[in-house]
Amino acid sequence: MTRKEKLKQSLLAHVPRETVNQFLSRDKTPISVLLLSSLVGVLAGCVATLFELGVHFVSETRTDWLRDEIVAILPLWLSAFLISALLAFVGYFLVQRFAPEAAGSGIPKIEGAMDNIRPVRWWRVLPVKFFGGLGALGSGMVLGREGPTIQMGGNIVFRAINGQHAVITMPQNATPDLHVLWLFLRLGALFGLFGVIFNRLITLSQDMFFKLHRNNRGRYLFTGTTFGGVFGLLLLYVPELTNGGVNLIPQITNGTFSTTFLLMLFIIRIITTLICFASGAPGGIFAPMLTLGTSFGYAFGLIVKLTFPDLPIEPGMLAIAGMGAPFATTVSAPITCILLVIEMTNNYDLILPLIITTLGATILAQSLAGQPIYSQILHRTIRNKKLRQADCPTNQS
Repeated sequence: MTRKEKLKQSLLAHVPRETVNQFLSRDKTPISVLLLSSLVGVLAGCVATLFELGVHFVSETRTDWLRDEIVAILPLWLSAFLISALLAFVGYFLVQRFAPEAAGSGIPKIEGAMDNIRPVRWWRVLPVKFFGGLGALGSGMVLGREGPTIQMGGNIVFRAINGQHAVITMPQNATPDLHVLWLFLRLGALFGLFGVIFNRLITLSQDMFFKLHRNNRGRYLFTGTTFGGVFGLLLLYVPELTNGGVNLIPQITNGTFSTTFLLMLFIIRIITTLICFASGAPGGIFAPMLTLGTSFGYAFGLIVKLTFPDLPIEPGMLAIAGMGAPFATTVSAPITCILLVIEMTNNYDLILPLIITTLGATILAQSLAGQPIYSQILHRTIRNKKLRQADCPTNQS
């Protein structure tokens, strides 16, 4: 018996039985609800894990085709464009033809359903989201497959199979000294301002794309297919600008890139994230936001190291602290982001810097009247639907 198990048994031995019974008696949840909740959690974890494996399979198959077969017939750049364009077409077509509510991350639709203002058509959304997402993500577009809820649900099964390892392999950092914590607050302030601006840019980008295709199926599919092909070319020549970017995070934290490159990567990936997410492709922004936070956080750390060389702080500390801050300010969910980053990186010693950075960013964003992006998108969807309904009698007359 290990020391930890002995300690646990000794603690349980000193807990009065009456206390345990009192705790259990307060829980009035029916056992059927608990069992159903467990079943839902397991099913959600299985679907999320299958989706993760599916995206990897599509990406690897795409790479194999480029390496072996199609290149022998067509030029490499044309093959990359056509394959990614076809994959993106599958995603956009399924969404536009069968389930328009499956566009984007889907979280605003769930929020609307919980408020009884949006219907839930699971029988068509689930397959469209699954296979459409495989196409959009497999094409190389800057989208994420991990909304916070899906991420946690998938980890239930994923960790049971693969063990207690970090989802993202990163250097382990010690707890920073107290006199350098002000740097994390400064970083949080920058991300708070970024979150407000980014949310407004998403709305502007969505309006721009709507003006571009006007719900015309041909224009919508042509736009999405073209974007997919372009990101296929980027995936071939500049892979750092494509996909969700989770595989890029270990390279950043290992010091592979310079400050200038990281700042350029941050700016360009903002643009590509806006293009992909606002276009209506089935995918989220969690993974792209993690990459944005890591790249800017590490660049900020390199600048701090250059400016204050005597401070006992590593750029990797600021990278991890900044990882969840952009998403936290964008969706106004700081606690969720803190827990996710800690679990994904296994850097439990950085929980205090994470709290300072994430909460600081969220508080500043809210003080600047920033709105959660998912609520913002939901309100925009409802407003546009009402405008279309109001235009119908006029058009008919």
